Parts: sequence; structure tokens; C-alpha cells
Amino acid sequence: MGYSGINNKVIKKQRSAATKYSSKLKSVATNLGVPFSFKIKQGSNPVKEIINFATSYKCDLIVLGSHGRTGWSKLILGSVANGVVQHAKSSVLVVK
Repeated sequence: MGYSGINNKVIKKQRSAATKYSSKLKSVATNLGVPFSFKIKQGSNPVKEIINFATSYKCDLIVLGSHGRTGWSKLILGSVANGVVQHAKSSVLVVK
């Protein structure tokens, strides 16, 4: 209950982890001859950020993971994957 605000230390740590992981993915993609690009977006509404990004880059497929939450957990926390599926104009592949 209440607003925690933006924790810049947490954001910096998450950006670092994402960048590190993406460099591994880029290496695999490059070895397979698959084009790869990586962008970090930040905002208060992840569904909106994903939809706007996909629209601006004219993506024909959005692939994202789902935690597979059910019941009360899904109801309380909401679902980014569900939000993207409901609002995206392109196809969406959700990986559990």
C-alpha cells in the first residue's frame, strides 16, 4: 500500500542485467546469421510501451514471456502478456 517511487539503483541494475543477457543473445544470433537489435524502454505502463514500440517499428510479431500466474495472483498483479494480446494490432506469441 502506497507508492514506492522510482528506485534508480534498481533500474540501473536491471538495465545492466538486460544488457548483459542481450549480448549473449546477440552472439548466438550472429553465429546463426540472424539479424539482432536490442532496445530498452522505460515507462509506467509496460503494455503501452510494448504496443507503441511494436507499432513504431512496424513489427508483425511480438514475442514475450508469461509467468503463467493464475487465480488471485493474476487478478491482483494483472498481466502484461494479456494486455499486449488484447491491444496489439499485430500477432502475439506468448511463451510460458
